[in-house]
Amino acid sequence: MTFISFNIDDMSALITNIRDLADAIDMTRRMISSSSTDNFDPVPEVEELTAPTSISGLSSLGQVSVRLYEQSTELDERLQKIVDLNNNGIITATPDGTVSYYLPDREPGQGYARWDSVSNIDLYNTQAAASAQSDATELQEASRSRDGRSSQGRTVDQILADIDERRDNPTYGAAFVNTFGGVENYLEYTHYIMENNYGGKYNDALVTLSCVFASATQADDGRNGEVLASEITAGDKDLILRHRDNAAAFNTLLCTPGTVYGTEFLVALGQNFENNPMIISVPPELDPMCGILTAMGNNPEAALTYLVPDGQLDADGHWVPGQASTDRWNLLNNWGAMGSLRLEALTAATSGASAMRVCAPLSANDEKAAWITGEAMGYFAYVEESSFTPKAKSYLAILLGNSLVDVEDVATNSKDKAGTDQNPWREKEPALIPGNHATDIMLLTRTVGTDDIALTILSDAIGRYSNQRLQVILEEYPDTELGSNDDMDNLIARGAKDDGALIGFVEQSAINARIKNMNDEAAAHAKAEDIKQDVWTSVLGGLGSGLAVTSSPDLQLIGVSITAATPFITRAMRTPSNPNQNQVTTAATMSEFSRELIFQGMMAQASNDGRLPDEAYINDKKVPYTYDWMDDNHHIDFDMIRRSQDYQQQFNSWLEDTDIHAVDIESDFHDGVESGRQRAGQ
Repeated sequence: MTFISFNIDDMSALITNIRDLADAIDMTRRMISSSSTDNFDPVPEVEELTAPTSISGLSSLGQVSVRLYEQSTELDERLQKIVDLNNNGIITATPDGTVSYYLPDREPGQGYARWDSVSNIDLYNTQAAASAQSDATELQEASRSRDGRSSQGRTVDQILADIDERRDNPTYGAAFVNTFGGVENYLEYTHYIMENNYGGKYNDALVTLSCVFASATQADDGRNGEVLASEITAGDKDLILRHRDNAAAFNTLLCTPGTVYGTEFLVALGQNFENNPMIISVPPELDPMCGILTAMGNNPEAALTYLVPDGQLDADGHWVPGQASTDRWNLLNNWGAMGSLRLEALTAATSGASAMRVCAPLSANDEKAAWITGEAMGYFAYVEESSFTPKAKSYLAILLGNSLVDVEDVATNSKDKAGTDQNPWREKEPALIPGNHATDIMLLTRTVGTDDIALTILSDAIGRYSNQRLQVILEEYPDTELGSNDDMDNLIARGAKDDGALIGFVEQSAINARIKNMNDEAAAHAKAEDIKQDVWTSVLGGLGSGLAVTSSPDLQLIGVSITAATPFITRAMRTPSNPNQNQVTTAATMSEFSRELIFQGMMAQASNDGRLPDEAYINDKKVPYTYDWMDDNHHIDFDMIRRSQDYQQQFNSWLEDTDIHAVDIESDFHDGVESGRQRAGQ
């Protein structure tokens, strides 16, 4: 989403200035034209250039003034629309007169003028607010009526379906919650839906209500979130801790997968609730901090802002926390020790902050995130594995997935400052975690490896990381075909070796942890093959999914940056990954299948980046290849390939074309896998 901001007074002054300029240009045009006429038009072109409108296709001063008048009129219309929105309470001006209106993100190819237009301002703000008001009113009517219909004849299901279509619009969300009677009434209605589920009929309603509430917290460029947070906690208006039903509804809304609540809203609530003495006396499922921290897992900015409120960089570029950051982390450590649900929420928030681990030369966010990630690793690594819920393990997988630069250093048994190693991807990697966290990473990788979904998430991150690494190498050698430059090919092979080390390390860590958990040597031996099969299935499923994510061209930084709201992660946390269709029977087979996935993904990426010759796309009879997974521009859909054995066979057959010069990664990759496996056993 996008918020466009401007100051009402400044915009009004700009409009006046544009009109004054238009008047001045038109007055100058008239004076020049009159003077020319009085002097018998000594310069013929003057007549055309000072005409009120264009003559013979030439731009005239008259045209310029007309254009300026038109622009001022359009801006004035826009200003009036915004003033009306402010006067009607749909948006709120800041004390200095700045207002923000909402627009959805621009579609590819959509011109700026067509996107930021008066009609779209009206559609996504004025009309959206009007729809929200009617929908909120009718939903309350229908829920209370004997026949389950509103005054306009719509049923609850029909109204909820209409609401769901607009649920991600913050202007709609804010107007909806306000019309509903504020947060208290909204929470009460949410609890009503929870209590009257009617066999699951309204399960989707809770998702809709959560998304609408989340959108409302982002309205007015986040300012409405502060208003809603104050409504929940200000003064004696404690809507949650003293009202069990409200607390249950609140946590249900904030813990709904995939919803992203506003930064200002979450940070304000966290600050207001963290020291409340009642927190320790309420059950975890009714503790608002559980909902708040869980929601931070979907909002990295909120998580980092809350967890690291102060500090500074030292001479080595490492983040040194201030007293507020240290105190808050110590407070949360003690809070997280109070049961599995609270621990789960804390893992969620730290996983969200870890998504900010992306190389950011112009800010300290990367270093802040590295510090809190390191603190989290040091804390979670020594918590009993049995204390982590399956969701908590998934959040730990996200934490590690956003820290693959550090995990890779452990898997390869090497640690280097980002940028000092002589390869291009090191220069674009995030800041390393300060201190030695090798043992922490080993322990956490084993914990993650005990859960299929968590293991799939971590393996997906490895696939994404591999994609990014290859893209950086390709950009280091622009317009260079595969097989034509030894330096580029060697870097690709080296990257494949590190990919292998990551895969082998994660795979073996998972196997070792699961066998150890059996606590019975005979049972572990009997189940060993089943354990390995489960691990291999999860690793391959996640790796293939990550490799299918298209890396952006002109990659300026490396950082997986996944959260619980990342679509694949959201789906994975709900249900296990779709098993890979290949039959894995041995560790060697696992190594081979993972290498094939990496190789196939690499070749698809190279094709999509234009690194194969034109001859690669025609057969020996000079007829273009035609595949479902390749479009006319030779762009390959790797997700289609990985999901179908038939497509995989087609792809491999295509790669046998003699005009395709592939980089040989086999020995390097397998060496990496073996070294990673050995490292996991230490």
